[in-house]
Amino acid sequence: MKRSIAVLWVFTLLFIVQTTAGAAVTLRIQSINKKITLTYGIDSAVEITETITVKHRGDATPFFITFSAGQSGSFESRELSATGSSDSFNYQLYDNMVNKNILKDLTGATTDSDVLAGFFPMSSGWQSLTVSYVFYMPANQFVGAGKYGDSVEVKLYEGTLSSAVVHDNETVSFEAQMDTIAEVSLVNTGMPFNPLQTELLFDFGILEAGESLSGDIMVRANALFTLSLQSGNRGVMANTDRSDSSIVPYEFIFNGSSVDLTGNRPIDVLIGAGPSDVNGLRYPFSVIIQPYGMATEGTYEDTITVTVSTR
Repeated sequence: MKRSIAVLWVFTLLFIVQTTAGAAVTLRIQSINKKITLTYGIDSAVEITETITVKHRGDATPFFITFSAGQSGSFESRELSATGSSDSFNYQLYDNMVNKNILKDLTGATTDSDVLAGFFPMSSGWQSLTVSYVFYMPANQFVGAGKYGDSVEVKLYEGTLSSAVVHDNETVSFEAQMDTIAEVSLVNTGMPFNPLQTELLFDFGILEAGESLSGDIMVRANALFTLSLQSGNRGVMANTDRSDSSIVPYEFIFNGSSVDLTGNRPIDVLIGAGPSDVNGLRYPFSVIIQPYGMATEGTYEDTITVTVSTR
């Protein structure tokens, strides 16, 4: 009698998986502000610090983040522009306000100071690291009212500038609002525009007919404007003792022309002027004392209100 024998064969299969360079690393932009908005105020620079958080897992790796030039095409002179306008704001992206290294992309970066660089140690789980940059706009830029914008591409790379593998990218937009501005400054002849100088006192001392004093009305406006004048006493200086009806007449000369201030409403002396640059437009004026007859002794005064309004 023959017996059958069952034989069990056990095969052990060994699979070896080789990884290509970079495949053992995962890098992602975890968080980034994709839209930065601001209102520009002319006399003060704008400085905004923004952060970018990167997450990683896998082998230890260096990484870096780049920024494109934007619509200007130049890293040295980035611009915010408005549709249908030739005006533009200058702005810049720096690593920080101490070193002020301009951030660039691979087409312009030559050293690590041109990018935001960091390093992750090896980790099987997710880990995060936050880097920062600065959006900066210089003061004293004077453009027309409206919205100005630009956008840059932000890319995250593994490796170094000479051997980089891109892992993620985002587009960040920057938007600045320029409000309508109309400012008037009353200054001594030849002095520069000063937004805080809105009053000018003419002290004639002992009055004499023909005596005159002069100054400048300066206007800074980013739109067409109208300039008007109004006398509190209808073109004369009145005695501060209101029981005395004596007056001292004067002639007001604005930008070379005599202005009739005898009405009880503002007189438009400029219509549709401007816009100006950041230094303002200068309009000289003078006050000339006219013969005042037998005016009684005392102190005489008038107040002239200067108004500038945009259209």
